[in-house]
Amino acid sequence: SMDWGLVRGPMSGLTRVCSYDRAGYGWSDQGPEPRTSEQIARETERLLEVAEEYVWEGNGRSKIILAGHSMAGFQMRIFQDRNKDLVGGILFADAVNPDFVKGAGFGNRFPSNPVTYFSFWFIAPSIQPIALYLAPLQLFPDDNENVPDFNDRYSYIVSRNQWYETSISEWSAWPENAARTSECGPDKDGDLFDLPIHVFVAQKSSAFDSYEETEQLAQISSQSTLTLLPDASHGFIFEPEYTQALVEALQALMVTQM
Repeated sequence: SMDWGLVRGPMSGLTRVCSYDRAGYGWSDQGPEPRTSEQIARETERLLEVAEEYVWEGNGRSKIILAGHSMAGFQMRIFQDRNKDLVGGILFADAVNPDFVKGAGFGNRFPSNPVTYFSFWFIAPSIQPIALYLAPLQLFPDDNENVPDFNDRYSYIVSRNQWYETSISEWSAWPENAARTSECGPDKDGDLFDLPIHVFVAQKSSAFDSYEETEQLAQISSQSTLTLLPDASHGFIFEPEYTQALVEALQALMVTQM
């Protein structure tokens, strides 16, 4: 939930904004295996059932706008496929395109690069917790009002074994997630969704083989907006210079529901 700290602050003055730690991340307990995107979508549905009065402030359910980064490209499309009457729009922030998934792992780097595979799944869980304890992440200025104490809190989160266990479980499910997400459309006759979407593409992202993979997500809907960010890396949602563009995109998606 902290990932969207920069965006959540400005948006909260415009509408009801909710973010959460999915199972195994942040302050949430680990969830049942396997950690597929289908399972994560089911858990999100359960969360909305339990927190309905909080989310909609007792006014009854209305359509929601989903915003997600990276692997959330799986989760959001599957959730929308299961809850078509609930989702009014989606913002994809350098999200994975299921049509280009080659195997388990973050993006497509693990199948093609054994060094990366070994480093992340075996070396990082033992080294990174110590490194973060000695030198916490410095993602945001310490005085950023939208994310107080962010660096220390985020460093703590990603230094726990639970973070790595959950990550590995989720990334192992990438082939299954990709297959399930591809079933969400467009349909076999080539008809596009009419769901409003906004796709942000970080052109200097190292998460995928090519930024063009994410760019092609704009083709899944007849009501899509594409924003190319030439100098952005995969983690651009952490960078204040892109906050306003994300907020304006979410505002535009909100307008489509009026």
